[in-house]
Amino acid sequence: MADNHATLTPAPRLAALIGACEKLCEAECCGVHAFDFSPVHVASHLSAYTGNIREADVVELRGELRDLMRAAEAIPDGWMIGVAGMNQYFKLEELRALAADVGRCLDLAPAVREHADQLWAKGTS
Repeated sequence: MADNHATLTPAPRLAALIGACEKLCEAECCGVHAFDFSPVHVASHLSAYTGNIREADVVELRGELRDLMRAAEAIPDGWMIGVAGMNQYFKLEELRALAADVGRCLDLAPAVREHADQLWAKGTS
């Protein structure tokens, strides 16, 4: 029986984001269910060292996500697609849905960070 699966390796910044969102369990145990790609965790990761989220960082991560999906689209029809570090194989449609969710959370992350800063300012005044 032929191996009808392929594993993709995300670019470094996307791989770091994936790792930062491994919040609910360990990938080795729970696969995709170990990850929480909510805007809160994405915002926390993006602002971890500077306290803010640069638009350039969001654009770069969106590009890496787009590159990952281009690679996934090039895999033969019907194959299962793994993403290194996630311990999970996806149907292409499932990976598309996950990528769309991550992309949406990337878009929402700056507003989440801004709102958190506003709440902090109200609480300290």
